[in-house]
Amino acid sequence: MAYDDTIDMKDRTAGGISTAMKSGEGMVVELTGPGRVWTQSRNPNGLIGWLTTVLPFTRA
Repeated sequence: MAYDDTIDMKDRTAGGISTAMKSGEGMVVELTGPGRVWTQSRNPNGLIGWLTTVLPFTRA
């Protein structure tokens, strides 16, 4: 994740601290303020593999 320096970032738990400690889930990041945020939800190889199935291309 990347974000402009005008964004404030705070770590917090969702669902309570015991949920986060027991399952390893429930940790979230809260972003506030004006600016842009970039996220990546796939690993690069997975993203390229998916793109080649949905985008038309021709071989040179």
